[in-house]
Amino acid sequence: MKLIEIYESVGCCSGNIDKELIQAISTVNNLKNDLKNEQIRILRHNLPNDPQPFVDNKAVNAYMLKNGVDALPITLVDGKIVKSGAYPSGYELCEWVGVDDFKLAIADDGESCSCGCTGC
Repeated sequence: MKLIEIYESVGCCSGNIDKELIQAISTVNNLKNDLKNEQIRILRHNLPNDPQPFVDNKAVNAYMLKNGVDALPITLVDGKIVKSGAYPSGYELCEWVGVDDFKLAIADDGESCSCGCTGC
């Protein structure tokens, strides 16, 4: 089972909803449904509402001490930092969990909506 953790500064309910966050959550939900929650575990930690994981995770703590809160969001896969400063894309999430046949929907404006991995 893969463990993906996203350490973020602001949650979706703060009034400042990030497009990347919405896309990441959509992909996470679709992956979890597709994989029946057996192959992937994804945790989100919000600094204002859930600060203890930021203190407890030595990699995240050290990274933030060096780079500040501008490094958020920070994404870890199985305890290793794999991305910072932006939410993971649908393609990245799929790559990290080893899924390559999950469909990626394309929005009407031609941009990826991060619903999956391989395209339509």
